[in-house]
Amino acid sequence: MRMNKFERRIARYNDRSTAAFEAENFSRALRYNDRALALLAALGATGEWDVASAEVDIYLNRSTVLHKLGRIAEAIAAARSALAILTDLGALDDPVMIGLSAIAVRTVSSPTDLAAPDVLTLALAAARAKLWLATLLALDSGTVGAAEVDALGQSALAVYAFAADIDSSYKDDWETAFTNFALARLIVGHAHISSRDTRAAITIYEQLLSDCRRQFGAEDIRTVTMRVQLAEARVLEYEIRRGDAQVAIAKFEEESFDNLRNAGFEFR
Repeated sequence: MRMNKFERRIARYNDRSTAAFEAENFSRALRYNDRALALLAALGATGEWDVASAEVDIYLNRSTVLHKLGRIAEAIAAARSALAILTDLGALDDPVMIGLSAIAVRTVSSPTDLAAPDVLTLALAAARAKLWLATLLALDSGTVGAAEVDALGQSALAVYAFAADIDSSYKDDWETAFTNFALARLIVGHAHISSRDTRAAITIYEQLLSDCRRQFGAEDIRTVTMRVQLAEARVLEYEIRRGDAQVAIAKFEEESFDNLRNAGFEFR
């Protein structure tokens, strides 16, 4: 489909926003993102996948830029907007329904929307948006948003697991999704640590260690790092009881984030 002048300008602003982001000029990235959104509003709803897809990209880019600027609440709103668009487009999160819908798409010709993505591609796009939203919610609300963080992450992982089951080429995508969700859970764990609820944090770390061992094996760096994280949290629990809370928590958080980052626990 040939793009009209609005769509070309939107794509140009989106590309410039991405380039500014990569150059770590986040304020400029946001300005170009603002222009792209303004043009989208002028274009209006077209019902075309290409335009809707561009809108999703722009909102997710906006969310990433706002996160870098420390404006987490706004970043969450942008991520929710992207996820809402994908939901309106028909993104599914139930693996059974995804499978049934994929079969239906293969057996029923739909020549009117040849540019639309397949069912699984759309579901995976929504799953990735959910993982990003879960990470932002963990950063913003910590323990308060833990239930939504878990629900979003579990829903996204189910879609990635389904994709990997039916096509082994998605195995790396599933592994990345697992690590992204683990990061969100780790952030919640750190929120518990900050509020001196080490027992709740230890419960999260124990579950993550079990999950990493089951998925990657005992010698994988993520499993080893979670084993260290759990051991250090148990030491911290003792130190807090002994009365050295403030210094001990600060030391734990500083060393913990370095270790986790080195083990690959960063959103990708």
